[in-house]
Amino acid sequence: ARAGAITGVWFAFKIGRRFGGLPGGVVAALPYALAPWTVRNAALGNSEGLLVAFALAAVDRHLDGRTRASFLCALGAALLRPEVWPFVGLYGLYLLWRAPRVRGLVLAGFAALPVLWLAPEWWGSGDPLRAMHRAQNPRASSPAFADDPVRVVLEQFNLMLTPVFWAGLAAL
Repeated sequence: ARAGAITGVWFAFKIGRRFGGLPGGVVAALPYALAPWTVRNAALGNSEGLLVAFALAAVDRHLDGRTRASFLCALGAALLRPEVWPFVGLYGLYLLWRAPRVRGLVLAGFAALPVLWLAPEWWGSGDPLRAMHRAQNPRASSPAFADDPVRVVLEQFNLMLTPVFWAGLAAL
């Protein structure tokens, strides 16, 4: 997970450099690299850094015309978070239409994703939907328990907007 966070910084730099040269790469990577949540999640070994790395790698591979690798990276992101599934689904449909050579991979990915998502949980806990059941019981510090949950989430988002972010945005 920690290596994933570093890899995410690299892919942010690489994609930024593609569109804006060296300054574009720095402007793309630096705010992400120094964002408090990036640093915290990487230090804790959380999967968010890996998620960002897979998502940005999928974009990078697609821009290079390597749709197989791009789809596999997107599947990697989808195995970390189900919120990615609609995007992988749309990308897979696009590939089915535009890239006939990867149809088999896309169909296999579509078939494997729910199995790879549910089977290990079922095998390990006996409940294939354990993560969903746990998500319905938020932790005590969740914004769901605040008087104004929207305000709390916006305050947490605002913490990510560091001076480095604003400097990068100004430079961009």
